[in-house]
Amino acid sequence: MNLLESPKVKKDLNAYKNAVNKIDDSKNKQHFQDILNEYISRVKIINDTHSSKTPGLIKPSSIQEHVKELGDLRTQLDNLVKSVN
Repeated sequence: MNLLESPKVKKDLNAYKNAVNKIDDSKNKQHFQDILNEYISRVKIINDTHSSKTPGLIKPSSIQEHVKELGDLRTQLDNLVKSVN
């Protein structure tokens, strides 16, 4: 299953996008938009690494890095959602 199509990720992405759109300060909004873009990028990387179409060997330490970074990005975005609601 594609991670970007999973109900959990879809729900989170919707909440994150709505939270970013509620930010009035353009500099702050751009900062969180960059975080959101990085989140989406990491989800795609993790998804692609687990794809059977991925050529070559999968490096577990690389995947762990992406998962850790994704967790850090989620924390920042979750905090944003809490602060704007």
